[in-house]
Amino acid sequence: MFVAPARTRPVATCLLRQIRCASTTTTNTGRPFSSQQLQHVAPPSAAGYPYEHLYTEENFTALKVAHEAWLMQQRASAVGNEEVIGSAAPANIAREMNMAEAAMMVPNPDVDKILILVRHGEAGHNVFERDYMACGRTGVAGFDKECPQDPLLSSRGMGQVLNLSRTVDTYCNSHTHFFPELFVVSPLRRATQTALIAFPRYAPGHTLRNTKWICNKDVSERSNGYYSDISAPPQELADEFPGIDYSLYWDTYDSVND
Repeated sequence: MFVAPARTRPVATCLLRQIRCASTTTTNTGRPFSSQQLQHVAPPSAAGYPYEHLYTEENFTALKVAHEAWLMQQRASAVGNEEVIGSAAPANIAREMNMAEAAMMVPNPDVDKILILVRHGEAGHNVFERDYMACGRTGVAGFDKECPQDPLLSSRGMGQVLNLSRTVDTYCNSHTHFFPELFVVSPLRRATQTALIAFPRYAPGHTLRNTKWICNKDVSERSNGYYSDISAPPQELADEFPGIDYSLYWDTYDSVND
């Protein structure tokens, strides 16, 4: 997940997953893209690629018009809300989009921040649960003492994230100017590993952009008490993932694992 420079405008949320681009997606760049630029934004149409629609000039124009209409509607709604509550403060508006839309939102002055939310790939506990059920065992696999604690990604999970990294590379580049400025990761190994593999060009301490990485327990999923959700000590994680700032996690580690 990354956060763009703070301003006082709406927030756009991008769920980074393999979503097929539908013809109903809406976007607005504030300026038209040329055919050459669109070639860098649109993913290849190879068989099996998760995106199925290329952005043509005609499609982009239609998307731009639709999004401008959406913005007008949201602004009108925001003005109405302000009149009701008697506040002059601008209303915060957020919407969900895919990576293609998010990349084209970058130059839009009406967008304050773009947040990329990433779900981790398959990890060791998922494999354990699958094998647990295949053996006909009863009970909850996550409560079994043999369930791996804070596991890394499985080989399948690694493949899932590598595929995700190709999507990231398609949209986060010098052609779109869609660059992460801050990464916030969960203390769970599988989540941190997912972020590092999905965004290899932004590895902490090893890139020209020197993008900041921090660990914050508040971006973790709610624990069900499973062994797999018991995170490792912060020093152990800091040794395993150098360059990530674990200072916030140090402050909350005891409460996380109580």
